Amino acid sequence: MGLYDDKYKLSPLSRIILMSFTLYVSMTLNHSFQISKIDFSFINKRIYLDDLSIFSSIICVLIFTYALNMFDGINLQSITYCTFIFFIFYLLSTFEVFYLIIIICLSFLFSLNLKNKIFLGDSGIYILGAFISLVVISEYNKQSIKFFADDIFILMMIPGLDFIRVFMIRVSKGRNPFLGDKNHLHHLMINKFGFLKSYLFTVFLYVSPLLLKLIHMSNAYIIMFYIIFYNILYLYLKNKFFTKKYK
Repeated sequence: MGLYDDKYKLSPLSRIILMSFTLYVSMTLNHSFQISKIDFSFINKRIYLDDLSIFSSIICVLIFTYALNMFDGINLQSITYCTFIFFIFYLLSTFEVFYLIIIICLSFLFSLNLKNKIFLGDSGIYILGAFISLVVISEYNKQSIKFFADDIFILMMIPGLDFIRVFMIRVSKGRNPFLGDKNHLHHLMINKFGFLKSYLFTVFLYVSPLLLKLIHMSNAYIIMFYIIFYNILYLYLKNKFFTKKYK
């Protein structure tokens, strides 16, 4: 579907329907891809999804995949982020060789992307977004990695925060929320800092929560801190560089 979309451009509705159907079949055939329960580190109560399991799982995978697609705005950004995710799994999981192979493959793509010889496109993003989502759900269900739901949210929140903001702005202005524009955080940052500084700062955004965890800051405070920090950063960039071409 991604390859077809890269060449012929599917409509947003067609993409959602096809992705939802594919995910539904996958999750029906393999129940380890369904989110059946949710545990938070700061709440001593397990939430069971029961009949909402498949629906909730499909929504989560779709949101992350679309968020990652919107996050893929400049060279190296998505490849670096995906490599970071798999590196975390490599450190914490029992399937080290499997994740190491993926990291090596992504490093090869990183080199080609740096030289402008290859781009992920929709096909690459759909594969990585769905694959990461299903791996996270599977590992979470198996508890091979002791992850809470808020740990997963922290790993995925940088693309997610930008997706939510851009989606809400487009809807509030009566525009199609799935049509691209130049209002993403990375576009605004490039206008201010240039490519290299924007890229390095984005990497810092999704790596630094690990540093906060090292000083034993609770996940609830890390999430609140990053939501506040992200919005302050966006308002700063908007006030300085939100010119007519972005309106």
